[in-house]
Amino acid sequence: MYNELAIIFGNNLKTLRKALDLTQEELAGRIGVGRRAYINYEKGNSLPSMDIFCKICDSLDVKASDILNEKFVVERKIIITSSIKD
Repeated sequence: MYNELAIIFGNNLKTLRKALDLTQEELAGRIGVGRRAYINYEKGNSLPSMDIFCKICDSLDVKASDILNEKFVVERKIIITSSIKD
């Protein structure tokens, strides 16, 4: 379960970061972690502490329940893509 959750979180984190045109270093700086720790989140190798998790959600303007939902990113991508075309 932990591994599956870490992978879902990592995939969503990466997709949302890219949708906002942020680098790994930029987002790592915003949330107060090193780039290496951040990369481990995106790869699904680890999950952040609750404090860092909340900072990630705030920085990406996303609900905690959404970033942990494997179906969320697909829906969010469609909304972002649709907004760009308008």
